[in-house]
Amino acid sequence: MSQLPPYASEALDGILSAFEGRQLKQASQDLSQRYRSKVPTRHLGASGSIAAYLAARLPATYAVNLAVLSEVARLAPDFAPISLLDLGAGPGTASLAAAQVFASLNQINLFEREADMIAAGQALLRQGPPLLAQANWLKSSLPPESLPAADLILVSYVLNELPPLARVRLGELLLEQSATLVLIEPGTPEGYAHLLALRQQALAAGWQIWAPCPHQDACPLAENDWCHFSRRLARSSLQRYLKQGSQSFEDEKYSYMVLARSPVQTVPARILRHPRIRKGLVELSLCGPSGLQSRIVPRSDPAYRSARKADWGEAWPKE
Repeated sequence: MSQLPPYASEALDGILSAFEGRQLKQASQDLSQRYRSKVPTRHLGASGSIAAYLAARLPATYAVNLAVLSEVARLAPDFAPISLLDLGAGPGTASLAAAQVFASLNQINLFEREADMIAAGQALLRQGPPLLAQANWLKSSLPPESLPAADLILVSYVLNELPPLARVRLGELLLEQSATLVLIEPGTPEGYAHLLALRQQALAAGWQIWAPCPHQDACPLAENDWCHFSRRLARSSLQRYLKQGSQSFEDEKYSYMVLARSPVQTVPARILRHPRIRKGLVELSLCGPSGLQSRIVPRSDPAYRSARKADWGEAWPKE
């Protein structure tokens, strides 16, 4: 299970230490209510709300960003972005993960609309490597008038928080760029629908789908289904207290899409569900070049051992 880098974890503890547990719990409950009522959660305002957001959401969104960006690096070992643009950056979570994955980075620009969130992000990144400590924060709503050039653009947990017209305009602006685009949304039907709309725009504009899709065709999932994955992470005692849960872990569901301007090498197939291990066989639900597939891997198959170890969201066959 992934964990925050030590410098970010220590900085987070420092931010949270300014608040009593009951303050954070009340702010966390208010935050949860805003999620349920679909009030944009980036417009948090009070410092207590931002602290609650950091405590409740930062570890999960970091784990997801780290997983997605690690998959990009696995698919393209030679991909070495130098400049990064983090849109709707919040406290810089996506940039934090990118710095862990891409040693080639030497410039980061972060766009965030809330001054208090920028301050929290600067506090989190200040003790990190110079790349993060010296990152350039810009106070800006989305979509901005224009975007600076970058090799990699991250749009993480943003589309679902924008009004429809702003979401469309941001999509148009992104597709005018030459960067590799990484978009991440909550693993909900609504989050996936936002990605699917941009996917269709991107294909029409000549972009290539790099991941998770193994093809450049229309998504084969039925209307009542959606492409999403899951990341398990450890829960601290504070998170258990805030979320009123006893489990020592949580599973963060997410959807994502990676787009590139030039032709890319996609995976042969992607595992869409937890593999079902039965007596003497493993059943895999796959998305492949020809659409949805169900693959039965019997014990007699040389791939059986790999199938037993396979996980939801991974490429198949395993490399």
